[in-house]
Amino acid sequence: MLDKWTGEVVGTMHIYGVKGTKLAEHMGVTDRYLSQMLNGKRKPKDCEARVKTALMELIGGESSAEAEGF
Repeated sequence: MLDKWTGEVVGTMHIYGVKGTKLAEHMGVTDRYLSQMLNGKRKPKDCEARVKTALMELIGGESSAEAEGF
């Protein structure tokens, strides 16, 4: 079973139109590696925090209170 945070991240990406390739590039990883993290195949240390932080930075133009709702 997938961790809840991955669904929240994917949903937020969809809402804000953030592509996986863009998020992976911003994080400095490949899109394949990001996919593995979001699908629970890879769980590096601080994975959730790293992904959420990078996503927040990409959608930073939006209200941070609204975006932090995940």
